[in-house]
Amino acid sequence: MLLGNLLAIKNAIENGLIQSIERAAIGNVVADFLVLAKNSMSQGFKDVAAVLASAAIEDALKKFAILNGLDVEDKEMSDVINALKGKGLIKGPQASVVSSYIQTRNKAFHAQWEKIEKPEIQSLIAFTEEFILKNLS
Repeated sequence: MLLGNLLAIKNAIENGLIQSIERAAIGNVVADFLVLAKNSMSQGFKDVAAVLASAAIEDALKKFAILNGLDVEDKEMSDVINALKGKGLIKGPQASVVSSYIQTRNKAFHAQWEKIEKPEIQSLIAFTEEFILKNLS
């Protein structure tokens, strides 16, 4: 019986089940941040939404990079994006769009509230949702 359980675990690991579970768990945590960001936006708390959405995209990018074998744990968001581009994990228009969110993230994390617009936060939330669905679910 024990041997059968061990073989089942070995099979699950070899077929990527463990990584799939980890990927989905990460996606769920980041998605929770996005739910809070959306709720904050709908209640008129743009600045709170900006911080939450910025944290969500940065965390999603880092976790996606780490799941793909990149060493980005203590890297800046721009370095994470460059590492993902270098490995071909993000490219084309997606790479350009995600790079534009570096400025949004910096404005949010440096409390430059007057420089943050609602449409830019809404765009960030929508992009992050799509990124999670495609890469972390």
